[in-house]
Amino acid sequence: MKIIPAGYEVFKPYDNMFKNIERVARVCYKSEDKICEGSAEKMVRSLIKRRHEAMLEHESLIFVIPEFEDYLKFAEYISYLESSGYNCMLRTTYYHRGVVSGNIRMWREFVRESIDIVKIAQENDMDMPITIPKVVADLLSYKQKWPILFDDMDMELVDVFDDYDMIPITKDQLTDLEKMVHYTITIKFTVDRGVSHEIVRHRVASFAQESTRYVNYSKGQYGAEITVIKPCFFDEGTEVYDAWETGCKAAEQAYMKLIELGRIAQEARDVLPTSVKTEVVMTAAVSEWRHFFNLRAADSTGAAHPQMKEVTIPLLIELKKDYPDFFVGIEPANK
Repeated sequence: MKIIPAGYEVFKPYDNMFKNIERVARVCYKSEDKICEGSAEKMVRSLIKRRHEAMLEHESLIFVIPEFEDYLKFAEYISYLESSGYNCMLRTTYYHRGVVSGNIRMWREFVRESIDIVKIAQENDMDMPITIPKVVADLLSYKQKWPILFDDMDMELVDVFDDYDMIPITKDQLTDLEKMVHYTITIKFTVDRGVSHEIVRHRVASFAQESTRYVNYSKGQYGAEITVIKPCFFDEGTEVYDAWETGCKAAEQAYMKLIELGRIAQEARDVLPTSVKTEVVMTAAVSEWRHFFNLRAADSTGAAHPQMKEVTIPLLIELKKDYPDFFVGIEPANK
């Protein structure tokens, strides 16, 4: 059995969005060793084909809508979708210009829903319920640059979309005020299952987590052993620490025995302890990260769990240095 401390890694973005998605997706299956030239595009194509699009949530597309009237049209369309029961989850702001952003999975669903609305109206000889923005066609034009993202979408209906400008921009082209809503940060946490359960409760955010269904710790690539996170509140060499370590080893032995008896990983995992190591990737906009740190590092609603603060406090300190304007007013609590 391997015992390691908790930790985190701030994912610095690659220039290639497919590589960003692949890096996150491979955390789930612990297949980082499979990354090679061309593997990112192959991974994203496979995710889309199998409709496993949650990993696409870790990359975003951002558009500027220069004209205020066009921004209002877009906002009206978003409201229409949401009132129809469609959870759009696109972020919109208007300060000195209109900006709309969303992750790639959300944009794909937005396009798919818009095409369905047009088809239903045409097939039933109905008037369009609302003007559908040309962004649908603009997104489909990404076929030329990134054909993997939208090449399964129907281009035949582009003429029905309302024509106005939506200009793609990068995160670095956002103003400081816009970044609070539209700028996303991706963090990989290495924690135990108890802490990970608290992390994935946060919304609105996107997650990817090491899978105990598909990762078989009896395999040689994992050292034929489980890895557990050392509790920061148990001191080595004490009776309490020894009792914890003994319990984890017993769980490891039971897990390996179940595998030996022919049970698959998703069944054998039932005996794994809460202390078992997991990696969980969280991608969220700055506004959600502020909420996260208020709860998990600054104790704004009561003391956070010690093992949570073990990673969130140093992470907050690091991010405050890297992004001094993003986390003003949030101070780490005393441990």
